[in-house]
Amino acid sequence: MNSKLFRIIALILIVVMTTESAPLNVLASTSNVLQGLQGSQGSPGYGELAQYPAQYPAQDSSPYHTQNDIQDPSGFDTPMSPLAVLTDGFYYEENPDGTLTITGAENPTGDIVIPETLDGKVVTIIGYRAFYDCRDIASVILPNSITELGGEAFYWCLNLTNLYIPDGVIAIGSNAFGGCYRMTSITIPDNVAIIGYLAFDRCTGLLTINIGKSLSSLIAFRFEEYTNLENITVNEENEYYSSLDGVLFNREKSVLIKFPAAKEATEYTIPDGVTRIEDNAFYRCNSLTEITMPDIVTSIGSDAFYWCNSLIEITIPDSVTSIGSRAFYMCNSLTEITIPDNVATIGSYAFYSCIGLTTINIGNSLQVLDCFATVSNGWSRLDGYENLTNINVNAENASFSSLDGVLFNKDKTTIISYPRAKEETEYAIP
Repeated sequence: MNSKLFRIIALILIVVMTTESAPLNVLASTSNVLQGLQGSQGSPGYGELAQYPAQYPAQDSSPYHTQNDIQDPSGFDTPMSPLAVLTDGFYYEENPDGTLTITGAENPTGDIVIPETLDGKVVTIIGYRAFYDCRDIASVILPNSITELGGEAFYWCLNLTNLYIPDGVIAIGSNAFGGCYRMTSITIPDNVAIIGYLAFDRCTGLLTINIGKSLSSLIAFRFEEYTNLENITVNEENEYYSSLDGVLFNREKSVLIKFPAAKEATEYTIPDGVTRIEDNAFYRCNSLTEITMPDIVTSIGSDAFYWCNSLIEITIPDSVTSIGSRAFYMCNSLTEITIPDNVATIGSYAFYSCIGLTTINIGNSLQVLDCFATVSNGWSRLDGYENLTNINVNAENASFSSLDGVLFNKDKTTIISYPRAKEETEYAIP
């Protein structure tokens, strides 16, 4: 091989290696952004909603997704390129179509106004980690030319209180606003169909969430964290979700997805037509004292009423067939609970630390009592309910029985639990 040919080959290799290592993905097109947002087909859903594929968008079996479903939707997964240009305090790179991606800013602080053009070229994308950990930013005004917000674009902007997302935005990356806990309101524009995984993670200051007409997945939200949330609204044209009086449902209103934790209400009647109460639906709704369910509810999800510590009264209708794990965890104001006859199994710790219970009524189908466990060894730990006076079992139950409010196995050869708060001073074991 002559030296000239060798130099040509070497030059080609250098170019290829440089191209592969350069952050070309910052030039990702909108189609690549949306591909990253959609995640893998057939991936598991969030919680137990994967059992209800007919009610939710075709790309997944639930309105939630798992973290493994989502790559960084912006495609911007590398640090700022040395090719970035600094103009008017902003770093940018040029996209293949001649538009610009903002990749950073020079000493961003206070109120940030991002220009629509830089050096005569239109700004369309806020890149990956463009304003990552910019803790001195108070507000951001984005131009109407913006179409994409990259992954972690405003991650950990702890003092960001105000950001209006323009109507032209069609894609928002994973963790785009993660940790922005001072934000109080977010509006998802009508053109945004899918948002990256936990785009609003740890936005614990949110009071209001407004969902546009195109959003088809709730992957961006971690509702159980939003303990200050008062209201959720959904555009009436949305094909996947709906809202009623600030409460979030699926489109058909057959699944109650989220009752805002800080909504000012002491009583709530779940609308007729609801058949499922979703995981975390009433998570830490501490103001509610009474909840009424329609008699067509069949399923109560895991953590559905978790830590509703003011809840005094709730009747589980006979239509219910399944109750998820920790469904009533730490509902310590409940005084009585009745397990309907159609419920054969209940998730573990469903009534954990419901220390206010005085009466437990068990239907004819329940076979395992670990839902009342106070420690991990299961059904034998009913002794944690210090106010319990009565345990009653349907006479048709094949596994358990009761006598004078005391719990036995079916044949009454084993006494399982004598309620701690029974008033008798003497007891003769049968």
